[in-house]
Amino acid sequence: MPNIYQVCATLILAILAVTATAQSKEFANQNDAIAAIPSGDGWVWTQDAGDLNGDGLKDVAMILTHNGLERISLVVLAGLPGERYSVLSVSRKYCTAQKFFNLTIDKGSLFAQAVNAADSSHIGSTTLQFRFNPKINDLELIGQEDVSESYEDGEYYRHSINHVNGAWKIYQRESGGRSKPIKSGVFKVLPLHRLNGFDCDSLER
Repeated sequence: MPNIYQVCATLILAILAVTATAQSKEFANQNDAIAAIPSGDGWVWTQDAGDLNGDGLKDVAMILTHNGLERISLVVLAGLPGERYSVLSVSRKYCTAQKFFNLTIDKGSLFAQAVNAADSSHIGSTTLQFRFNPKINDLELIGQEDVSESYEDGEYYRHSINHVNGAWKIYQRESGGRSKPIKSGVFKVLPLHRLNGFDCDSLER
């Protein structure tokens, strides 16, 4: 009959096996990684590459559509040695854009801009800023900025939100092109939104 030490050793090995199985699978290229995502049978709208998790390798962020435009997700693939990839994070329901998306990876942050208006008279967009948190091995929403500007009547609106400390500011445009805050406040800070499973509807505070 096995003793307590043998039982414990067996349990530890079983846990390690499950953990190893649960770790992200490696893929030879981006297309293979995308194909492994549930409902990943769409197309890449836009993407950008850069180091998000601080390991010195280029990661890839992309806006991925599913079944036409029925669902849009923000996906991050972690770069691995040998130009391989693993799926780091996949949103559940990302924000829509009436016109187009822009993705930028800069200084370790991912900026995802949804442009809702863009013509000769008006521009309007919402940009979400995500940053990698090594404690949870995922990206978190840390900032948000809504911008609306009318070229015809000179109206300008910019709303900046810091999801880390709860600070928000509304800006107006001064003569000379500079903007200054005209209203500010602080909201109750809630746990940061993780990108994995992120639902854009949850941004309502």
